[in-house]
Amino acid sequence: MILKNTSPTTLVDGSGINAPGITGFGFNLDSNNSVTNWLLTAYASQSATTPITIGSSINTSSYKWKLGTTQAGVTMDYLNYLKDIKGALYNPAATQGLSAKPNYFTDAILTMTFASTPVLDPTPDAIGSGLTGSEYVRMQSVGNGGSLKLTPEPTSTPVPEPSTILLLCAGLGGLAFWRRKRA
Repeated sequence: MILKNTSPTTLVDGSGINAPGITGFGFNLDSNNSVTNWLLTAYASQSATTPITIGSSINTSSYKWKLGTTQAGVTMDYLNYLKDIKGALYNPAATQGLSAKPNYFTDAILTMTFASTPVLDPTPDAIGSGLTGSEYVRMQSVGNGGSLKLTPEPTSTPVPEPSTILLLCAGLGGLAFWRRKRA
């Protein structure tokens, strides 16, 4: 699954001049599932074509972003509700490392691979604002005018079956024969 944030680098209140694209996210999945690996990338400018890796499960010591499995010891000041958070991706050094100047990330993409198909925990949880239920995205920091979308990982373009190609060729051949006969 891919969590994509297209937020600008300034927050709604004008602060966070270099706010990371995805400041934080949380999930509450069925306990039978687990994240097997993850990768967080972002573009350093609007015109950039190659994303920069900000965090990864491959070599976590090389990046400032970490995948926390608990909230203990993690400072997440942007969260207004901390009940039942089962995990969080956070940046402990927003003013240092890859998220600092001159990298003003404009588009951040978090890709997660699960051991099996993600299933929301059916246990109702209070998630604030008078709402109840189990939400996949539990917290987020989206800049003014930005969006945060959770989508399945893109699949490759389907390849036509051989029979489809054969029918197309037969049809084109028939049209060519008909045109030649008509002329």
